[in-house]
Parts: sequence; C-alpha cells; structure tokens
Amino acid sequence: MSIPRTLPLRFLPLPGEALDSWFEALAHRLRTPLGELLPQLGLPRPEHRKRTQDIPTEWTVMLRPHETEAIATVCRIAPDTLGAMTLAAYDGRAVFIDSDTRHVERRLLWGRGRGSRYCPPCLAETGGRWRLEWRLGWSFACMRHHCLLLDACPACGRSQRDTPHPRLLPVHPGHCPHPRPVDDPEPQRVRGHRRPRCGADLRDAPVLTLSEEHPALAAQQHALDLIASGTASFGTYANHPVPAAQALADLRAIAGRALADTSASQLARRLPDDLLAAYRQARAHEPVPRGPARADARPGFMAPSQAAVAAVGVTAAVEILTAPDIRQAAERMRWLTTEARERDVTVTASTLSKWGSGTSPVLLATQLVSLEEDFRPSDRLRYRTASPLPSYPDRSGERVAMLSRSTPGLLWPAWAARLSPGGTWDRFLRPAFSACVLITGTRIEIDTVAAELGKAIDPDNISRILQVLEDTPSWPQITAALTRLADHLARNPPPIDYRHRRGLDYTGLLPDEQWEDICRATGAFRGHGRKAALARAYLFGRLSGLPCEAAPDIPVPKDNVFRNGIAAFVTTRFPQLADALDEAGQDFLARHGVTGEPTVWQPPLDLITDLDLPGPDPRQVDISELHRLLLAGQSPSKAAAELGTTLAVVRCLLDEAPAPARQVSKGEGRLAGPRTAMVKKIDKDELARLHSEENLSFAQIANRFGTSRHVIQQLIHHYEIPVTHHGRRFKVIISREWLHEQHIVHGRTLIELAKIKGISPAAMNRWAKIHNIQTRRFGAHTHHPDLRGNLDAVPELLRPALTGPASWKRLRVLAELPGHPDIASAAEALSLHPATVWHYLDRLEKELSGELVHRAGKRRRTTTPTAFGGQVIQAVHDLERATGAREALGDAA
Repeated sequence: MSIPRTLPLRFLPLPGEALDSWFEALAHRLRTPLGELLPQLGLPRPEHRKRTQDIPTEWTVMLRPHETEAIATVCRIAPDTLGAMTLAAYDGRAVFIDSDTRHVERRLLWGRGRGSRYCPPCLAETGGRWRLEWRLGWSFACMRHHCLLLDACPACGRSQRDTPHPRLLPVHPGHCPHPRPVDDPEPQRVRGHRRPRCGADLRDAPVLTLSEEHPALAAQQHALDLIASGTASFGTYANHPVPAAQALADLRAIAGRALADTSASQLARRLPDDLLAAYRQARAHEPVPRGPARADARPGFMAPSQAAVAAVGVTAAVEILTAPDIRQAAERMRWLTTEARERDVTVTASTLSKWGSGTSPVLLATQLVSLEEDFRPSDRLRYRTASPLPSYPDRSGERVAMLSRSTPGLLWPAWAARLSPGGTWDRFLRPAFSACVLITGTRIEIDTVAAELGKAIDPDNISRILQVLEDTPSWPQITAALTRLADHLARNPPPIDYRHRRGLDYTGLLPDEQWEDICRATGAFRGHGRKAALARAYLFGRLSGLPCEAAPDIPVPKDNVFRNGIAAFVTTRFPQLADALDEAGQDFLARHGVTGEPTVWQPPLDLITDLDLPGPDPRQVDISELHRLLLAGQSPSKAAAELGTTLAVVRCLLDEAPAPARQVSKGEGRLAGPRTAMVKKIDKDELARLHSEENLSFAQIANRFGTSRHVIQQLIHHYEIPVTHHGRRFKVIISREWLHEQHIVHGRTLIELAKIKGISPAAMNRWAKIHNIQTRRFGAHTHHPDLRGNLDAVPELLRPALTGPASWKRLRVLAELPGHPDIASAAEALSLHPATVWHYLDRLEKELSGELVHRAGKRRRTTTPTAFGGQVIQAVHDLERATGAREALGDAA
C-alpha cells in the first residue's frame, strides 16, 4: 500500500497531549486500527519476533528526525509540535533518555519508560485524550480538578498505557484496552487480539478529591513549575539557583528517605488524614518489582507505582525545600535524621551521599546543618555549617595551602578583639583563632595545624579552647565570622605570604646599632638594652605574625614582665618611631628577597559588620579622642574605660595609629606615652650654624625647635658637628661609639683615654656626660686587684657591671646568694644590711639589663636565680678560676 503525501483530514493534537494518545485519537477518527495507521505515518510496523532496539513499542519517548519529518509531512503539523508530545521534551529536566535505545533511565529522577497515570474528569472533558505529563514519575495530582491521579483501571486493576494499544483492534478512547482478568467468567479459549477486552470506562472512575489548600496540590504545583521553568529558584534555592534536574534529584532523595526510614506515626503528624489513608491503602496493595532494586527494601529509590505514595514523598520533600533559607530547611529536615536513628539507620555526614546521586549543593548544605548539633566544634568549621552554603571539606589540599599562606600565626589584633568573648584576647586566643581559620573547610589535622602556623600554640590547647568557646552564647556568631574570614582569604589571597615569612631567619633583625640610629633620628628614648630587645621582639612579631616570645636574639627573660613590656612598647610608640621601625622591617625583608609586600595587613572588618559578636568593634572608638586622652596623661587602661572599650582595643588602635609625640619634661620619663620627637626635620647646615656660629647651647636650640636637649645632642653627634662648651669649640671630637667601646667594653679609664686623644681628663669627663655614658672613678676600674689592667680576661657578660668601686664585691654577693634561703639570711651571713643587698641587686640588674633573681612580691626577692642570673653567677665563678683569684668576701668588704 502506497503512503499518501497527506492524510485526507487534518487532525491537530490538544495542548499537552501525548503522542500515543494523538495516534489513537487519529486512528479512532479515521476508523482504522492503529496497526494500519502507523505505516501510513512513515513509522515501521513493529513485529514481535524481529523487534530491534531502535524500533520502540511506541514512539512517545522519542522520535528520530526522519520520523518527525515523515509524520509532520503526512499530518501537516509542525515538527516542534511533535517533539513537544514526546518525553524528549523533558529530557535533562524531568527524565534522562538514552538516545541510542530510546529508553528512559528509570534509576534517575523517578523515570518511567512506560505507563501513565490519569485523571478521569480530564478524560471525560477531552474525549479520552491523555496528557504527556501524566507519564512523569512526578505527576500524582490534577491541578485542574484537585484530585489524585489514578494508576490503574478500577475494573481490572491493570496499569494504563504500559503496553501499546493492540494494533489490530479498533481504538476506544477513554476505555481500558487490556484483556479481561483471568477469573473473568468469559471462556479463556480465545487468545491474542481476539481475547475479550476489559473495556471499562476510565472516565467514570472514582477519584480522591483534595481541597484547594491541600499540601499535596501545593507540592504538585511546585514540581510542575520546576519542570516547566528548568531552574529552581524558590525557597532554599532563592540565593543558590540550580538546574531543575538537580532540584528534582533533591526531591527524590528526601522523598526516598521519608518513604524508607519514616514510621507511620511520624507521617501521621505531617500529613492530612485523607492523604495518609490513601498512602496506607496504596502501600498495602503496592506491587513489589523483582530484581536488585526492590521497592520494599528501598521505597522511593525508583518511581513509586502508586500516585498516593509519590504524593507523600514529594509533599514531605517540598515542605522542607520551600523553607525560606537553608537553616530553616535543616530544622524541618531534622525529623528525618532523628527518626532514622530510632530505626537503627546510621545518619552521619559521611553517609549523606547514600540519600541519592545527582543532588545539589543546596541539599547537601541542608543535610549538614541538620546534623550540626551532633558535630564537634572543629567539625562545624570543617563543614562550614555557619556559612550560607555548607559543604564537605576540600579534598584537593588547595584550600589548606591557600589558607596557610594567608593566615598569620596570631590572628590580626582587630579581628581577635572582635571575636573574643568579653572583648578580651591574649596569647592563647589569637593563635587558636588562626588555627580555626586554617581548619575551616579543610581536612587538616589539629597537630598539623599547629605545626603549619609556626607552633604558635599547642595542639591540645586548640581543642580545649574550641570546647570553651562552644559553651559561650556567641559561638554561632564566632563560627560565622571565622567561616567568612576563611572563605574571604581563600578567594582573595592577601598581599602578604605569611607562610613564607614564618620561615625566614630573623637573626640579625634590628641590631643595637640600627636601634640607636632610629632613636637618634626620631628622638625616641634608647633605653639600656632592654628597650632595644623589646623593639626587636615587637618588630619580629609585626613582620612574622608569630608571638613576640619566639623572636631570636632576645637577651631578657621571656616572661610576663617581657609581655607587659611589649604591650607598653606598643602604646608608647609615636608615628615617627613607628615609621622608622616599619622602614627597618622593609629593609630586613628586602635583604631576604621579600619585595612588594606591606609590613602589615589585615582583612576588612566589614566582612562581619552584621554579626552580633562578643567583642567591641574597634571602628566605634574615636581615635582622635583616644590620642587626646593619652596626651593628657591618661594611662591606656583609664583611656579605655573612659571610651567604653577594652584595653585590647586601645592597644590594637595604637598599633595601627600611634599617638602623636608629646613633650616629656624632666622627671616625667616614666609617664605613659611616646617620647618627644623633632617637630620638623632639622637640617645639618642649620644646626651647625646655630651651634657653631651663634654659639647656642643644646637647650637653647631645643627650645627653638620645640624638642628636647637630648634630641639636639644626638643630632649634633650624628652629623659630626664640632661641639662647643660655653662658647668654646672642642679641639677634639669624641664620638659616643668610640668612648663607649674604650671605657665600658675595654675598661680603659678616662685618664688613659684623655692621654690617647691629647686632651685633659676633665674634657674627657665632659664628653662622657655629653654622651650620657656612666663613668668610673679615675684610675680604678674595679676593686679586684687581679683584674686591674687585665680587663680582657673578663667575660663580655660581666663587663657592664664593672663600673667602679665595689663592682667586684657586688658580683661576689650575687654569687653567694644561691646558698641562702632568702635575702635576709644572705645579708646576715655576709655581714651586710638587707637594704644594701637589695641595692646591689638593683644596680646589677640595671647594669646587666636583665632580672637576676626571681621576684616574690614588692621589694622582696628570693635567692633563686633566673636563667639569666644563673649565667651571670657561672661567669663570676669562671672568672675566678681563670684568674686564680680567690678574694674573700670579708677582705673585699
């Protein structure tokens, strides 16, 4: 039979109609069997014994291009219209189709390759025409007639359209085409297409009508809208849109969990009575498919065969995913994890992948937050449960490498002050916060974190501090801030490579000569060695991001006194000194090949402006008012109290913006605040003219420039300007470095030095006073007879203490102290007054720039030497053995 170019009539499909329904309606209109119509449309006639994979039993899944072209030509219909009548229109959104075999992947997205649910009222209105969407596993309710769809014929109980219409039988739209049941009284001798048909009128089948506000209808509408739009942007997806296929995979995963691991009592609390009754009835009569994917073992794993079962699963899933945000969705999901554990089903972060494949990051985030209450503090950071989109920790190691490069050993002061409960932070919290940043979103172990951050904190302390922080009311806000900070650093690397800086060799940072040059140029008080050590440790911490106690070449004990000294140094810097130290730091970095990096940096606090954190915000403090209070003589702690903030915030602000220099008068050297610096840069020529030509004294020049005599004196010697005294020019210029080296280090007397330079001893004494060098008596360096003229034998450690009469006696008294229980006993044994012993210790500690014995209260000292004191005592004993001297204390007295 030849194929006509066109059919004798034009018969258009209904909107949303399935292709097989249109074929049947067309055959019914032409009064011909379906088997005779298909060849006329250009489709091959499927034969039972010669069927190939590319010839499906019916073409509603997909059409080949040549098939589409043939049908469009014969029926005078647009090819796009034909494509919209097959499941290929939903491919990649609601189903996945194997294009080679034209089979629907049943294990993905509740795919249904065959069969169709139906709405009897819709069949009645359209004359038995079937909608394409009824073939989707996601269709379970009719939005037009507010009823559940039916799955089977009410008469024979067979599902509809799971096999093609018999090709030799006439088509009766809206009626069941299946053979009559086996127990039908009609004789069963007749086989094949001659067998009597069920013929039940499906248009009159009873349905479960739902109210307009029924949750099942709302769930159905969400599913249909999702499939139609192709993108999920509702509820939890509002801030994180995903493709429809991923959102449907989420629905399937939650629905499967609700159907498999939920008891009837849990469902009864969440479902309307009518839907619950329909669900129980459907589960009681649900067929169990054979094979590895048994519905009784994993209900919801594949598309439910009953509309009521699908309605329950999708309704439960939509109720969770339509929450306004992920955290509220997690609250709604928690009943699933709780119920599963009651039924001995393990639900942990590592088992969430078993809920289903192809799910979106939004579902994973919701699942992780729902388990948050069971997480350890470190796990909350690893899974980033406080972030907008929690996720599994990074497996590649790239995030760890980036955060290690971007995070200092001690968290930035402003951030630490903001995060610390009570508004305080110390040497334990700052490194612990840095460790938290490195843990966030990574799989790094706690021990490795401590080593990676330069061992700024013990690993056990990290865990303990996290446990303490977890018990504070601010812990959720703290974790949110740390997570934001870690994510920001991972996305936006800072301009400083802290990991590289931690590995630099800081030996030789800020030597004493450089510190003296800085003090000379800025007018800062040089101190007696201890301040130089504090400045060196402070600059080390500023450059490396590590605790100041880790600085090398620090000759003073690194105890609480040292830490208090560092804190005081921060608050007493002034801008000129701060700039000079930063310049010295940049020179040090350049010598080690680090260029293009700022001295210090910190991320903006704007990242956490909206969080209710426990610590005060440094940005809320008026820095100019803080400077005014300090310049008025207020201590940093009193200024903090007056400004309503904490001392930690004040120190943080002064570290970033030091208070301006102020004039320190005589006798006010111990007041808090920066020392006086030059009001302006004084030119060398101008200074030489004022001193040499106008014969102005240091004090007169200082008054003219609004600075101190000490600053002018240092500048004159720095510029090597000849110094005059009472209008007379010195014949010989004596530099401070030479005089200190010869008189203090080598122990030569001023008389000897005066002879070397050809000046009088009185002139040499004036030079010593000009350079603020402590002098010794003429003609005697020490009262130890074996050391006179033999100072080269004295260890370098002891030389600063050999400064005049009774110097050896003071050292011998120190060496005798460890043999006595306390100062009073030692004084009595040495025939000295306790006050004299105290005076000796005070002077030795000042000369040697370090604490010699442990302190036990105000003006009371034990005789237990410090580590530094032990070195001094050992040096005294070594000197005695080296010189053969055994001078008794009584003889010295």
